Amino acid sequence: MPAGLLFLAGDYLGKHREEILNIVRNQAESAAVHRPLQRIMWIEEKNGTSEIATTQSHLATRLGKAIESACKGSLEIKHGDEAQLVRVYWRRDA
Repeated sequence: MPAGLLFLAGDYLGKHREEILNIVRNQAESAAVHRPLQRIMWIEEKNGTSEIATTQSHLATRLGKAIESACKGSLEIKHGDEAQLVRVYWRRDA
C-alpha cells in the first residue's frame, strides 16, 4: 500500500516526460541514501498522465517539489484525513 501518490499532467509533461522522470529517479535515489525505506513503488502512464506511488509520503512531496522547482507549473499537496496517504498533483500546460 503506497503512502504517497504523485500525479503528473499537462502538455508540458508530454513534451518533457523523460526529463521529468529523470528528476523523479534522481530524487528517489538521493533520498534512498539517507532513508532506505523511501522508494518508488511504481510509475504508471495513463491517458497522458503519470502516477507515481511511493512508500513514504515525504518522498512523494519531495518529488513534487523538485519537479515544480525545475519545471515550474502548479503543485497541490493534499493530506489524507485519517490515513497517512498524501496525494501530490503537479500540472503544467504550456
